[in-house]
Amino acid sequence: MNPGKLRWGVFFILTGVLLMLTTSGRLSWEFWVDLVWLWPMLLIAIGVEKICLATKLKPLAYISSVILVGTVFWAYSTYANEPRFESIDDGEFVTDYNKDFPHDSTVSAVNANFDFGAGTLMIGATSDRMFEGEFFSDFGKPRVTLRKRRNEAVLRVRMPNDKYNIRWPGRIDNKWRVKLSDKIPVKLNIDCGAASLKLDLSEIQIEKFNLDCGASDIDVWFGARSPRVDAYINCGASSMKILIPRGAGLRVRRDTPVSSFSSGPIKLRKRGSYQETEGFSRAPVQINLDLEAGVSSFRVTYSDETVKDGAI
Repeated sequence: MNPGKLRWGVFFILTGVLLMLTTSGRLSWEFWVDLVWLWPMLLIAIGVEKICLATKLKPLAYISSVILVGTVFWAYSTYANEPRFESIDDGEFVTDYNKDFPHDSTVSAVNANFDFGAGTLMIGATSDRMFEGEFFSDFGKPRVTLRKRRNEAVLRVRMPNDKYNIRWPGRIDNKWRVKLSDKIPVKLNIDCGAASLKLDLSEIQIEKFNLDCGASDIDVWFGARSPRVDAYINCGASSMKILIPRGAGLRVRRDTPVSSFSSGPIKLRKRGSYQETEGFSRAPVQINLDLEAGVSSFRVTYSDETVKDGAI
C-alpha cells in the first residue's frame, strides 16, 4: 500500500473516532485544544515520509502513520495530566496581581469587557466593590482599565499582549478570578480562546451577555436578578452547560447545524425560527439565548434557584 494513502486513511479514522467519542460525551471538547496545537506534527509526518520515499529508506515511509497515532496519544496524555476546571479550589487560589475599583454613586450601569486568551476564567458577584480581580498568569499582569461614559462605567480587562495568546499543550498557567457588582445592571462581553470558563452570573444583574470563544469548556449560571437577559454565544468546538432558575422563561435560537443540544427537563416548543417555553412572554424572568457554534455540545437545564412571581 502507498504510504501516503495509508497515512490519510489513519488520519481520517483517528479524526472520526475522536469526534465520535466527543459528541457522545466520552471525551471533552477541551481535548481538541491540546490536539489542534500539535498540528505541525502532520507536516513532520509528511516530511519524514517524503524523505524516506526519496532514499533507500522506503520501508520507513510508513512511520508517518505511526507519528500521527503517537501525536494523538501525546495530546491525550497532556490533556489527562492537566488540572481540570473542577479541581480548582477557590479557597486556595494563589494570585500574583490584584486590582479593584470601588463603587461610584454616579455610575448606574457597568459595561464589562474581558479579552482573555487561554486558561481559566472565573466570574462571580460582589457587594463590596464595582470590580474585584485576582490574577495568576505566566503571561504577566493583565491590562485593567475603567473609564466613565456619562453614567456608565466601561471596564476592560485584557491580556498583557496579544502575542501571549499562543498556547502550547500543558505549558500554560493563566487563571483569572473576577467579581462584578451585584448592585447595578451589567453588560458582559467575553472574547477568549481555548479556555475553561466558570461564569456564575446568578447574583449579577446581567442584562446582556456576549461570549465569543474557541474550543472551550463552559459553565454559565443565570439568575433572577434581571427581568430579561439577552445572551449571544458564538463558540468553536466547545462543551457548554447553561443553568437557569426554575420558573424563568427560556427562548432559544440556534444556528448549530453540527452540534448537539439538550434542554433536559425544560420543555421547549417550536415558534418559527426559535424555541421557547410555554408562557415565555408572561414569565417574570426571561432568558433569550442566541447560539451559534461549530461542532459543539450544549446542555440547558435548571439550577437550584426558583423564580417567584413578583421577585423582580
